[in-house]
Amino acid sequence: MKLFKKLKGMDRNVWIRVIGETITSSAMMMLMPFFALYLEDKVDSMLKVGFIMSISPIASLFGSMAGGRLADLYGRKRMMVFSTLGTSLILLSFAFVEGYMAFLFLSILLGISNSFFNPAASAMVADVTEPEERTEAYGLLRVGSNVGTVIGPLLGSSIVYFSKDSLFYIASITLGVYS
Repeated sequence: MKLFKKLKGMDRNVWIRVIGETITSSAMMMLMPFFALYLEDKVDSMLKVGFIMSISPIASLFGSMAGGRLADLYGRKRMMVFSTLGTSLILLSFAFVEGYMAFLFLSILLGISNSFFNPAASAMVADVTEPEERTEAYGLLRVGSNVGTVIGPLLGSSIVYFSKDSLFYIASITLGVYS
């Protein structure tokens, strides 16, 4: 009972982030299980598909390191919006490009853009919560992420039935609206 009271009293920004975490996780996980299948039709080898899919997490390592510093310089909210809008535009671009190098380039941009979000968002949560509330606040964010991770593939499997390109449109629009 005490926990629910504590959660209910969380700062509004934390709840906005929880909802946003659910939405963004749903959008990304709606797409990711089908990304390799999409790329298989677009490039000429599964090895290239593997490179395209693996370069984004590698690029995100560098983006995450820069993301915290950029959030300190330009503001948490500004970097969160920039990251989400950038990711939205990059996802949309996947539906329109052709060729290995174009997909590889977009995947690098996706890793960097997407990774700018978490350092800014984590810092924002620390800014608006008391130290004794942070464990619960970060736990709520994790719950939102996990809920989105469950919902996303279910949505994606329903959408991919109609069109693989529509996955990119819907994920892009979802992230764009959230930002």
